[in-house]
Amino acid sequence: MYKKILVFMAAFGLLLCFSTAEASAAKIHVDSEVKVKKILKKYAKNVNISSVKGSILDMDGDTVQINIKGGQNLTGKLMTKEPYMNICKVYMAVKKADFSNFSNIGVAVKIDGHWAVKTDTNPDTLKSISNHDLKYNYNNLPSYTTHIWQSNDLPKIQ
Repeated sequence: MYKKILVFMAAFGLLLCFSTAEASAAKIHVDSEVKVKKILKKYAKNVNISSVKGSILDMDGDTVQINIKGGQNLTGKLMTKEPYMNICKVYMAVKKADFSNFSNIGVAVKIDGHWAVKTDTNPDTLKSISNHDLKYNYNNLPSYTTHIWQSNDLPKIQ
């Protein structure tokens, strides 16, 4: 009898461990601009988010536009690298939440009052990119998007 109780307790404890692990791995479901802002604040701390706007009705086809204020007094290739790195940081933050009902995630960077880079992507595209690539291969940003526009005033990264 004593062994049966121990086996039951061990199995129950193991079951609790699995339930806790699954619950902590669950992604935050995004259904409002407020949740998008919270996710960005938590996971993209060093990115200066200027605005978050979208059509978020919690159904397929939702969209969001995230605008970033770029650094000031940047010169040379850093003018392009900094926006690319910030966009990739936003993408990494987005991957930590459930954006599955979104058809478009737009991210744009404004430097000195002028648009520098504008991108569009979707959850399926982001799923196929590793966080390692987003962190260390930010120069491949065009391949992580469904659409990208870059100001002609910015130097090309190659």
